[in-house]
Amino acid sequence: MTRERTIEDLSPKEKDFCMHYCEIAGDNYCNKSGAATAAGYKSNVSAAAARLLKRPAIREYCNQLWEDNCATHNITPHRVLSDLEDAKRRAMVKKDYAVVTRCIELTGKYLAMFTENMVFSNDEARQLSEREEREAMRIANVLNREDAGRAVEPETQPQAM
Repeated sequence: MTRERTIEDLSPKEKDFCMHYCEIAGDNYCNKSGAATAAGYKSNVSAAAARLLKRPAIREYCNQLWEDNCATHNITPHRVLSDLEDAKRRAMVKKDYAVVTRCIELTGKYLAMFTENMVFSNDEARQLSEREEREAMRIANVLNREDAGRAVEPETQPQAM
């Protein structure tokens, strides 16, 4: 059985790939093929980059680099939202409503406003389930009462001519 490689096991070329891929102001930021080329991969760079990014040690190293880069460049959720709001204001002055709409969309996505999946704590989920169960029982009782008060008519078949 082979042990899984760790960050310490990465070659200089693999670390170089990660550095190019995660360099926020770099030409190859989040461009896997460009990062692979810049790191010295020569043949089938797209496939090589895809293979690299599937490896846990590479992903872990990239996550560390992103965290370091975010700290270095002071990139926080608050700052990103503030920058989006500034971009939206400037776009409204220019009447560039496509940019305004995109800024609103990105802000809404961050706040998870456009998803059907809502996040609840366990207590909230339990209360919601109990509430939904009571509502389902109430609806079932109403429907049963309506069905009981109504005579069910047999289906009529069209007459053959």
